[in-house]
Amino acid sequence: MSAVDRLALVSKILLDSRFLELKRENERLTLSLFWIDHSVNTLRSLTRRANNRAGGPRCRCRYCVRAKRYYANILDGYDDEPDDKECKFGPWFEQMVQEHGLSFAPSGIDDDLGPWYTDRECYPMPDVDEHFVLFPCKDPATSWCTWVYGAKLWKAQTTQDPSLIKLTALFKTLAGEPDWPVAGPADSAWDSDG
Repeated sequence: MSAVDRLALVSKILLDSRFLELKRENERLTLSLFWIDHSVNTLRSLTRRANNRAGGPRCRCRYCVRAKRYYANILDGYDDEPDDKECKFGPWFEQMVQEHGLSFAPSGIDDDLGPWYTDRECYPMPDVDEHFVLFPCKDPATSWCTWVYGAKLWKAQTTQDPSLIKLTALFKTLAGEPDWPVAGPADSAWDSDG
């Protein structure tokens, strides 16, 4: 084997290993961007909007009002007093999760959720092998009042993980279409011939 052939062989090995390192770094950065767009807070905002639009449960139990999952509708004359009825949001959210092939489980923690479970980068996440972990309320009228991502989601290594693809589909469903009319260019009064 000539010196040029040996140099080409060594260079190929070095380039292949560098390519693999760059590929891993790209996957890590792509996953970081995914979690910025699909954070717990973003999903909470989407569920809040979904709760209040047509087709959503429009639950206004005291937990939904306290967690700001229900917005007062001034047109309906709604005051900010919550219903004392059982939460409709919890079962609705569980159904949405199941319809997208995702799973959930109770946390096993008897206390309210502390602020330490909201950021997967800074604080320990519950190592429950489900997609969502549900935290109970202190009131026995509802089974749970808040949630975080479970290990099946936060342990994903790439954005092509089937669990993350299902989570993305859940985000799209919850984002849905607004239930207010959207004016198109033909609807503009400025475009009329009169």
